[in-house]
Amino acid sequence: MQRVVLHHNMGDSVITLYTTALQPLPAMMENGMALYQSAQFVDTWTDPEFDKIHPPRSVAPHSGIYRCVGCGVEIAATEGQLLPPIHAHPHRPDTREAWQMIVYADHRPKPTEVPPVR
Repeated sequence: MQRVVLHHNMGDSVITLYTTALQPLPAMMENGMALYQSAQFVDTWTDPEFDKIHPPRSVAPHSGIYRCVGCGVEIAATEGQLLPPIHAHPHRPDTREAWQMIVYADHRPKPTEVPPVR
């Protein structure tokens, strides 16, 4: 895994982009969605929190995955962490830079059996 720091010294946050061996799949590019391997760990939920748009450098109200509404870049943010500022990632100049939560990270313990590590 290669680590590339895009923006540093932002007060409470450091923005880091990771590139991995996982290559962009056609489905990723067409649907513009975060990927997951096992549906047993993901539920669909309707809540107004998913509709809120957060400006750059605002505080993430919840832990989860946030998507740039202008270009589709996804980041993981912890509740209370600053979301990336303007120009923190490659972006077309004619699009809006703002963040929308697309996956909420629920920190409560779940009564599920964890599959064995292989």
